[in-house]
Amino acid sequence: MTDRTQDKTQGAVGDAKGILKGIKGAGDAIRGTVNESIDTAFNDREGEVKNKAIKEKGQADVLRADEQVGAVALSLLRLQYQQSY
Repeated sequence: MTDRTQDKTQGAVGDAKGILKGIKGAGDAIRGTVNESIDTAFNDREGEVKNKAIKEKGQADVLRADEQVGAVALSLLRLQYQQSY
């Protein structure tokens, strides 16, 4: 019983961390996109490159967070299935 509760708690904490990382990544992706567009409009090549990197990192963070949250949920389902049989 204690192991099961602890596993669920760890899963919830992992999900929460993954969701927060995804939100931060989405914010970075939006910020990078907006700033990249502004830099492009003002022909600031250096800023454009920098903000493109921020945008791409943010997008990668969103994808990684999505995979992490999905993996944690799948692990919990497997654990519950194994414990029930």
